[in-house]
Amino acid sequence: MGGLTAGFRRFLKWPATPGVVFGALAIGGLAVALVTGSGETRGAASLVVRAHIPGLAGDSATGADAASPTNTPTPTATGTASATVLTPGGYDPGGGGGAGPFPTSTPTPTRTPTPTATPTRTHTPTPTPTATHTHTPTATPTTPAPPSNQRPVVNAGPDQVAAFPQDVSLAGSATHDWPLLSLTYGWSKVSGPGTVSFVNATSASTTATFSDPGVYVLRLTVSDGQLSDTDDVQVTLTTPVLVAPPLTNTAASDLGAATAFLYAGPNAVQTGALTAGFERRLAAVVRGTAFAVTGEPLAGVTVEVLGHPEFGQTRTRDDGMFDLAVNGGGYLTIVFSRAGYLPAQRTVSAPVQRYTFTSDVILIRADANGTAVDLSAAGIKVARGSVSSDAHGTRRGTLLFPDGLTAVLQPPVGPAAPASALTVRVTEFTVGPNGPRSMPAELPANSAYTYAVELSVDEADPAAGYSVQFSGPVAYYVENFLGFPVGGAAPLGFYDRARGLWVPLESGVVLAIVSETGGMADLDLDGDADGDAADAALAAALGITDAERAELATLYAPGQELWRVHISHFSFIDINWSQFPLADVVTQAIHVVTTALNSEQCTTCPGSSIELENQAHGIPAGMEDDAPDRLIICNGFKDDSYIEAVILATKLGRSIIPVVENFSELGYILRHAEKYQVRPKIGVRVKLAAEGAG
Repeated sequence: MGGLTAGFRRFLKWPATPGVVFGALAIGGLAVALVTGSGETRGAASLVVRAHIPGLAGDSATGADAASPTNTPTPTATGTASATVLTPGGYDPGGGGGAGPFPTSTPTPTRTPTPTATPTRTHTPTPTPTATHTHTPTATPTTPAPPSNQRPVVNAGPDQVAAFPQDVSLAGSATHDWPLLSLTYGWSKVSGPGTVSFVNATSASTTATFSDPGVYVLRLTVSDGQLSDTDDVQVTLTTPVLVAPPLTNTAASDLGAATAFLYAGPNAVQTGALTAGFERRLAAVVRGTAFAVTGEPLAGVTVEVLGHPEFGQTRTRDDGMFDLAVNGGGYLTIVFSRAGYLPAQRTVSAPVQRYTFTSDVILIRADANGTAVDLSAAGIKVARGSVSSDAHGTRRGTLLFPDGLTAVLQPPVGPAAPASALTVRVTEFTVGPNGPRSMPAELPANSAYTYAVELSVDEADPAAGYSVQFSGPVAYYVENFLGFPVGGAAPLGFYDRARGLWVPLESGVVLAIVSETGGMADLDLDGDADGDAADAALAAALGITDAERAELATLYAPGQELWRVHISHFSFIDINWSQFPLADVVTQAIHVVTTALNSEQCTTCPGSSIELENQAHGIPAGMEDDAPDRLIICNGFKDDSYIEAVILATKLGRSIIPVVENFSELGYILRHAEKYQVRPKIGVRVKLAAEGAG
């Protein structure tokens, strides 16, 4: 009985085929029902029943009907059958009406053998009063074979075109013929110029982010566990196309009217701008170019003005260039960002009714060498960047996280979140000839281009304004590849991207490992090369623990010189020394030289010169050719001619800071700076209004 039931359960699982009558047969108390392919259930009907009863006498591996005990040829059952329930015992597996596995009773049907070459068995049950249908097959009916599984039908959605770096929503789907089988989905990139990341690659509908503009082919693969199929979709990421409308020939156009198309109108490339935020009388346009580290123009870089959301944003074109309409009349900090790259900023003067250019910027990717750090683990944790090497030397940044340190991830808005598992990256900007253009910001006036790195974690994107704060200092080491004297200070600062300015930090030290004792490095911190008690006292004052010295002994060999600084948060940091060996303070404006700057060669524009038409200018002392690298600080009274001489000398490459003594001097400085397109350095004298202590 169990075998019969299981067999018909399998039979009933087959999907119905239109036009074919399927039945559910039961014997010994089970119901008999006729169901058409359309799902309609019929009552009394005639049919030929061919039953396979696994496990009963006469059943064979070939699925033939139960044979008689005498092993005579298998009879073929013919006749009519009512759709009513067969009485118990109405099936004789032995072929002679004897007792079978079911309770016996007087059988309703009769069997009359037919003397033919192939014996047949006639089964005639007592008909019911309902209408009957007699079916006389011309051939022995067979059990319908189950239909074969078909591949899923996959649709990856229509092709799409979007403006880079916009995310793209994908809406895939699939159908299949066996609903009882579940489907699995998988998105992948087939081709394209960059990388693609999916919010959920195993969902039919998801969002894709692209690293570069261009044409991509994405593939959706769907499987039912037995068979699978795919479908592709093409996604095109475009860059802005600058199409300026024609200017009128009947009237003069000012810069504001001529460039309003950048942020207004249906084809505006400067998106998110508030039209009311622009003043035509202050109109200015900032231009520039972004590059990849390979030197190729970098398209799709988002360009905006720090602190001025009313100007919106634009993106670099295929040639890497951009045009950004702003209100001029001052200095602006331009922000460059693109997914997968570290952000950068450039400061530019934007004169009214003028075009101005930023210095070139190279965007670089974070170091590929990421170190997993578990702050909850015991002992010092070490994270190292990749090795950098150029004409100046070889170096590798190393971070030492002390035992018990904790960290929080600080978003630009909202509360900080604790984090113990971090993926740390150390990325150096100051590598090779492209290093200066790769700097995330211009250096302060008195800082030399030396060594700059981005300290970041994958869990907090600096481009999105996230930062990492630590509960205590983290030691940072790098080889003394520039040969600064041991025992000297290592000046340190970081760039605050949110405010667009440099912030000084406590200086570090240049040290040397002189030997190893008891598994710990002996350090020279005062330059006497002995690692004595004085050095031990300095190490304690700097917070260098025995555990840190033990880690240094495993990382570096004796004789290695290092810079060491300590930091309490991750950001763009710069370890640099002053570019000026001496600062001359000019206290009076009467110290002048009578030599005019006739035909003085401009150091910033080789091949050109400045002609003053034999006009004599008063030159502050220190501007002479004998000290071209000195930092000059100008105090005292300064008239218009004096200020003009200062600005001209600045344009010639001298570093001069005029200290403003009264408000009129500031006006002279700004006027001449705009006239000669120079970004001046301005000093301010601060006088305390009241004494205090604390």
